[in-house]
Order: sequence, then C-alpha cells, then structure tokens
Amino acid sequence: MTNPRVTSADPGTIPAPRSGGPPAGRRGRGAHRACKGARPVRRALLIAPLLPVLGACADRAAGPHVGWGFAAGLVLAAVWAASAVRPAQLWWVVPAPPPVAAAVTMAVALVTGTSTGKGAALPAEAVRWAVDAFPAMAAAEIAVLIVVGVRSVRSRRRGRSGDVRAQG
Repeated sequence: MTNPRVTSADPGTIPAPRSGGPPAGRRGRGAHRACKGARPVRRALLIAPLLPVLGACADRAAGPHVGWGFAAGLVLAAVWAASAVRPAQLWWVVPAPPPVAAAVTMAVALVTGTSTGKGAALPAEAVRWAVDAFPAMAAAEIAVLIVVGVRSVRSRRRGRSGDVRAQG
C-alpha cells in the first residue's frame, strides 16, 4: 500500500507537508466560533472597573470620603466580573476587589486634590485610604465568593442531572 502524501519516487523520503488549512479568505473564522461570547466578556471586564470609579466620584462630590456609592459600585463590578468569566478564569477575579478598591480610592483622592501626596504624609494617607475602602473591599469580596459558590452549586446540579449513572 502506498502513501498518497509521498510525492517522490523514493518511499523512504519524508514528504513535504501539505497545506490542509482553510483558504486564505476563511482563516480565523473557526477560532472565532471556538471563542463564541468572548467579546461580551471582555467588554464587561473593561466596563466593570468604571463602576467603582463612578461611585467614588459621586461620593467625593457629596463629601470628603468614599462612601456608599463607591461600595455599591465596587460590589456591582465584582459581581458582574465574577458572573461574566468562565469558571477557569475566576482565579484572577476573586482576589481583584482589594487592589481595585485601593487603586480607585487613591486615584480619586489624588485627582480631587484632597490628598497632599508628599513626603511623610503619604503613608498616613495611604492608611486612611485603606481604612476608608475596607468595608467596600470586604463587601465586594463576600459578593464574589457568593457568586462563585452559587455557580459551583449550579454546575454540580447540572452535572448530576445529566449523569446517566445517577439516574439509575
């Protein structure tokens, strides 16, 4: 039996690889189908950090410290991100609320001018930012863990209902 890929007369030579890929105009479409729904997830994860920023700006307009607007924005962003990603990608969403909260509170304080941001006063202000943001961080982290728990329970139930051995 001969190999149809061998083009030389000598069967011991290694044939040149054939181009078995799609035509030039069709490349990339299969990859797009494999990642169906990736674009809305990316949009959600790009928009999610804006929610705590908007909440913090609203709080700064109302008073000198971050408050309920920031906390609500951070919790909504955390829940949105945790529900938008695939389970395999949760490893970077779960620890995200504390650094996001710290960055947003620091940036808002520096941009609005309520911070001197110089010398020995900067570490003291950083502690104040962390204390101001801690309740929002804790609420967002708890919300993310609840979303992860609900998703885990739902996927287990879905797995059991489709299992033939469990049905008997």
